[in-house]
Order: sequence, then structure tokens, then C-alpha cells
Amino acid sequence: MAVFASSILPWLRLLRLSGAPSAASGALFGALLAGASGPPAALVAIAGALFFMGAVALNDIVDIEKDRRLRPERPLAAGTIGLGAAKKACAAIFLAGVALASLAGAYHKFWALALVAAIFAYNLWSKHGPLAGANVALCRVLNFAMGVGAVGSPSLIYPAAGLIFHALGLMALAEGEDDDRPLSYRFYLFESLAATAVALLGCLSVVSVPKISSGIAAMAWVVYLFAILRLCGAGRKGRIRAVGLLVCSYPLLEGLFLAGTGRSREAALFALFFLAGVALSRAMKAG
Repeated sequence: MAVFASSILPWLRLLRLSGAPSAASGALFGALLAGASGPPAALVAIAGALFFMGAVALNDIVDIEKDRRLRPERPLAAGTIGLGAAKKACAAIFLAGVALASLAGAYHKFWALALVAAIFAYNLWSKHGPLAGANVALCRVLNFAMGVGAVGSPSLIYPAAGLIFHALGLMALAEGEDDDRPLSYRFYLFESLAATAVALLGCLSVVSVPKISSGIAAMAWVVYLFAILRLCGAGRKGRIRAVGLLVCSYPLLEGLFLAGTGRSREAALFALFFLAGVALSRAMKAG
């Protein structure tokens, strides 16, 4: 246990392992909607998780001086992981993700490379500017596109738009993480409800009569969104926890779309992705 806490746990925290299931589910979501299954779907899902971990590691590498002042508990800022080792691991993770996407197919590789470019653009250019939220939303859509590959269908616009709204809502809430900003809460609620509406419209574009499961899933999702907002009233720790939960929540939105189009088994699988993210988050905090 001591070895885990001293050597492995810092790496899990650097790579924000709790957010990896939501990135894996995003790529898998695209693959399922495109009709993929088996090894190609698994490859893009693993690649999505790797790109997320590479992105957050790159974030801490770029922000190491800032974190030393504001977040000294982070592994790089605290010195529990060396900067050189983090850079090598980050590069290896990105290369592994591109390699797995390439095995899935040429179009998957194309979108994977576009995703890597968007990740670097965010960390090196737009992170602290007005386009930060748009850049994060772009990363989520490119992760979804990596799963889709070459399939083009108008119905795919709806889930992509839902992911964009959810990402923008998450970023709006994250902007008020360190201080209480009621306006950011209103933006979060509007954009999150818009994500719900877009997902339901997407269901209508696929099936003429939405499944009852979509109504149940939509009501549960809206209750969850308001619970997140309520959590924000519990001070800075509550707001940080709310943002962490929303990062893990992409699979729930994706599951809402799947449930509405009659894919109840896949929707249940995506709920497990969410639960895995929450469980990993708690495990790392407890460690």
C-alpha cells in the first residue's frame, strides 16, 4: 500500500484517471452510432482514454509554475513526479493513442491527429482566453468523430451538438470553480438543458416515436443537472466536486441518446462508464 501511495498514485492523479472512462465512452459512442463493433470500437475507445490522459498531463506540464503557486498538491507542482518523466510519459501516451486509432482505420487516424492538434492548441494557446470553452468542446467532438470514422449521417449532428453544449456548460461552471459566479451557473444550466433537448431531438431523427426509456432517462438526467447546481452552493469544495462529476457525466448524456433510440443495453453500459469514473475519483481522493 505504501508503494502504491508513493509511486503509482501520483501518476494516476497526474493522468486524472477518473476522467478517462468519459473520454473512452465518447469515442465508443461515435463507433456504435457508425455501426462499428468488436476490435475497431475497442481500439478507438482505448485511444480516447489515452488522449484524455495525455491532455491533462500536458495541462499540468504547461501550468507547472502556476500550480506551484495555486495548486501545490498536484504531482508535478509537489515534485512527486519529475518534469522530464512527465514529458516522456505524455509523448508516449499520445503516440500510443494515435497508433491504436491507426489500427482501427485511416479515417480514425485522421480524426485522432486532429484531436491531438486541438489538445495542443488548447494547452498552448486558448486555455486562458475567450475561446477556451469552444476549444474543449471541439476536443470532445473530435473524440466522437474519431469513433465515427468515415461514416456521414445527418443524424450524427445531434449527438455531436449535445456534446458541444455539455462541454460548454461544464466550462462555464469550471470558470466559477474558485469563486462564486452566479452567471456561470446560469450559463451551465442553459447549456446543459440545451444538451438534453438536442439529444432528444436526435432521438426523434432516428426513430419516429421515442422509446419510453428515453423519457425516463431524460427526467433522471435533468434531476441530476439540478443536483449538480445545488452542490455548487456548498462552497468552493462543492463547486470543485460538481465540476469533477460533470467531467464523468458525458456517458450519461450519451446513454440518454442510446436509450431514446432503443439501445437499452448500450445505455446501461454507458451508465457503468459514469459509475467507473466516479468510483475512480473517490478512490484517488481516498488514497
